[in-house]
Amino acid sequence: GGMDLNTMCLDVDVTADSFTPMKLEPNGPIPVHGDLATDIRGRVSGPLDSIFADVNVTVLPSTDITYPIDDKNMAQVKPYGTVNIQYNTAVGELDFGGRLNVDEGIVRYSPKLYPMMPFRVDSGSHVIFNGPLGNTDLKLSASQQVKADVQSAGQETRRVAFNTGVRVNGTLDSIGLNTIGFFLEAP
Repeated sequence: GGMDLNTMCLDVDVTADSFTPMKLEPNGPIPVHGDLATDIRGRVSGPLDSIFADVNVTVLPSTDITYPIDDKNMAQVKPYGTVNIQYNTAVGELDFGGRLNVDEGIVRYSPKLYPMMPFRVDSGSHVIFNGPLGNTDLKLSASQQVKADVQSAGQETRRVAFNTGVRVNGTLDSIGLNTIGFFLEAP
C-alpha cells in the first residue's frame, strides 16, 4: 500500500478574532500602512488538486490605514465592512464580494495649481467588491467648506460658503483622469 494523494481531501474551518493578517509598515511591500484589524470566518475544502477557499474577512472599525498618493498627497481612512474572498485552485480564480464603508478619514491632496488642502472623507463613501479585484467599484469623496467673497454687478460684496473636494468614481481597472475629479459647489 501507500498513500494515494489523488483521493485526499481537505476540509478546514478558519476562524480568527481581532486578527492582524499582516504588518502594514511604511515603505513595506504594499503601498498602504497603518493598523488593520479583522475578524475572519471561512472554510477551505476539496480534493488537493482543486481546493476551494470561501472566507469572509470583516474589517473592524478600529482599522486605520494611510495610503500615500504620489510624494506629498495621502489618504488616511478608517474603513469597515465585510469582504468575501473565494479562491479555486483548479482554475486559479480569485473573486471578491462585499462592501467596505469609509465614513471617516482625511485626504490631503494638492492638484497642480492649488495649495495642499485637507479634505474630510464624506459619509457614504464606499468600496464595493464585484468579482475579480479589477471590478472593484470605488465611490469615494472628501470635501471641506471654504468661504469666499463674491460680488454681483451692482451689489455689495458678500461672503459665500462653497464645498470643495475630490471624488473618485469608477472601477479599479478604470482609475485615471476620468474617474478622479475636483469639485467646487455652492451648498
